[in-house]
Amino acid sequence: MTLTRRRLLGGTALLAVAAACGSPAPAPAPAPAAGPIDGPDALVDWIAAHPEHASVLADDGRGVAFAHLADRPRPIASSVKVAHLVAYAQAVEAGRIDPAGPVAVADWERWYLPGSDGDAHPQALAALGAPVTVTWDDVVASMIDYSDNAAADLVLATLGADALTAAAQAGGWDGLDVPHIVGEGLWVLQPDPAADRRSRAAELGRAYADGDPAARALGAVYGGGPLPGGGGPLPGGGGPLPGGGGPLPGGGGAVAAPVPEDTWNAVVGLWDGAWAGSATQLAALHRAVATDALGPVASGIARGHLERAVADRLPPGVLGLGQKGGGLPGILSHAATIRRDDGTVGVSVLTLSGLPQQAYQEINASGALLLGQQVLVDDALRDRLAAALPQ
Repeated sequence: MTLTRRRLLGGTALLAVAAACGSPAPAPAPAPAAGPIDGPDALVDWIAAHPEHASVLADDGRGVAFAHLADRPRPIASSVKVAHLVAYAQAVEAGRIDPAGPVAVADWERWYLPGSDGDAHPQALAALGAPVTVTWDDVVASMIDYSDNAAADLVLATLGADALTAAAQAGGWDGLDVPHIVGEGLWVLQPDPAADRRSRAAELGRAYADGDPAARALGAVYGGGPLPGGGGPLPGGGGPLPGGGGPLPGGGGAVAAPVPEDTWNAVVGLWDGAWAGSATQLAALHRAVATDALGPVASGIARGHLERAVADRLPPGVLGLGQKGGGLPGILSHAATIRRDDGTVGVSVLTLSGLPQQAYQEINASGALLLGQQVLVDDALRDRLAAALPQ
């Protein structure tokens, strides 16, 4: 998932939006590290230089564990979709959802904001053969493998916020900050500081899915339409929603041309209030999936999705590597687990916020965010990360 102008809410027009709602400018971003962030080792160096912008939790399951700001809530973008996944798995176990049951693509696409997700949804549909009808398991696989936001919102709309909250709590994550992703995407176009953001996002998302003309007109901004209430089309159209990127987060690609720093800061400031969670909370739910703490059926269903991406290239002695990541402007997150044939289970979570534009671009382009997974299979890298954190 690389940064593009299309993923930045249209450049200078966003500044007008931010100014109109009185959004304060975020704190100045830290200076980049001396060298480029060209992989996991370089990301360790960046975290060592900017520890306030990172939360880390690592437990290899064999006696080595460390944490840094692990209880600090940060926006976690698409990493939250593990809660949707567990809620789905529990619903399948309880017989409320048939994983082979039909889902009309038209119903799925009620929740899709064209131009908002780096083509995650179109890629997911193309991989399925552009069907008219899919199964529930296809929808959930797209939510995990392609980080399809429309899939996540469809799961939420079908199961309800209480089911997601209960699913997270069953895995040790209390107080889930339930995301209404399409609604948040609309909210950042017309932010209302006087309203409760989560409630307003839920309202906007439902209105959009129900075909409300005003909500649809607002959503059209992501495809290059005019911003309702004044101004022309946003330059480049589009805007950032979490997701996109394919099976492995930050999986390569050229670094996009930078946008003006004031544009970047305005966008980061708007998304900084998105749904949040801590490294501790993410780790608890991923550990519950990996260890059958949710019961063998629900945990097994969830593991099948989280571990699929690298199931064909596991290191010797490893039974499964699960992972889910996500990103928003200035925000990146990644959670991973390892199951070994000796019965041990490890977990790691890395969340980053307040990233300057250059660092964000470089991490995405290099795949450096996979540091979170690699510390579970590379003891030297794990120890180097532990030594880099404040003692």
